[in-house]
Amino acid sequence: MGGCARAFQIKLPLWYSTGAAVFAASILLLSLKPVLLHIAAAWGGPEQLPPDRFMFMTEVLKLAICTVAVAARRGAGLDSQIWVGFRHTAAFAIPATLYMIM
Repeated sequence: MGGCARAFQIKLPLWYSTGAAVFAASILLLSLKPVLLHIAAAWGGPEQLPPDRFMFMTEVLKLAICTVAVAARRGAGLDSQIWVGFRHTAAFAIPATLYMIM
């Protein structure tokens, strides 16, 4: 590293990198929907999969992925707290409502 990079070394807290990993996982899960839509269109053949069934199947897939992630964390002996508390839930109530309306 050059002298300038050595002078500005910053040690980021653990929650910063964990938050970045959670953000990346969230984007990955949200990006699955168009891919699944393409697969469902090709798999369905001449009859189309009804939108409500597609949305249900997408949400079930997301729950399955999260269940596997929690089971893997618990299997590795890591903390896997699922619900943080009411304050955390209340903080995300408005964005979750907007997402549900969309």
